Amino acid sequence: MTTLEVSLLETENLLNNYTKWLRRQYQVTHLQNSDSDEISTPFLNNIGDNIRLYVSNLADNSFQLDDDGETLNNLSLLGINVDSALRKRMIHNTCEEFSITLSEDILQVAGTVADFPAMKQHLISAILKIDDLSLLKKTNVQKLFAEELYNFLDKNDFGGLPQYAVKGQTGNSYKIDYVIPQNHAQSKPMRLVDFQDHVSFNQVAIAAYKFQDITNTLPVNASFSIIFNDTQHTLPVQALNAANKSGISLLRWNQQSSLEKLR
Repeated sequence: MTTLEVSLLETENLLNNYTKWLRRQYQVTHLQNSDSDEISTPFLNNIGDNIRLYVSNLADNSFQLDDDGETLNNLSLLGINVDSALRKRMIHNTCEEFSITLSEDILQVAGTVADFPAMKQHLISAILKIDDLSLLKKTNVQKLFAEELYNFLDKNDFGGLPQYAVKGQTGNSYKIDYVIPQNHAQSKPMRLVDFQDHVSFNQVAIAAYKFQDITNTLPVNASFSIIFNDTQHTLPVQALNAANKSGISLLRWNQQSSLEKLR
């Protein structure tokens, strides 16, 4: 036996051992008062639980494999808004990539016994990829929220400029998320807009300082607004009071009609 043959045999044995070990990590439970079985897999979801799949027989000698809605439900429990336009698109694209159907909130795939290996692989892959949306928190959520806003403002022709750089009286440089130029015909000042996924008193206070620092350096009159994500967070009274005292308009993303005042 050559060295190459020995190496191949060892690799084959490693794969066989891994396959046997992996199979032992799966647990199957028949669900009472049901024609379905639950498969507990060794893969973990975003809350540290084993991902579970459910097998159900269909009328035409095929069967369905699904997640019983647990994937999207867990994301919602973590405060991830799976109904936002961008996340919906990401979920839809993932389902298409792995040939998975989304019915209500359930990820599912149907096929024959011969299809089962590919079905399981595709469903697990889709669940893990969609589960990664749980990582879109804090900074990542802010970036995702900003992307949604930029898409909305661009699609609806607000006519502004993203990431506008300006220097304040103190010499500090700032970047404003979105700036709409002055409109003389409509007597509209320059509109400076910041985006905040979760608005707070601290963020309003920081924005007020920034606005005061740059307002006297601008060649035209300007107004300052913050668009915040109220689909997941409430507006603290302290933040609202600070905004009113500072002349900052707080605009709710969930009430997109209110954004029309920026035009």
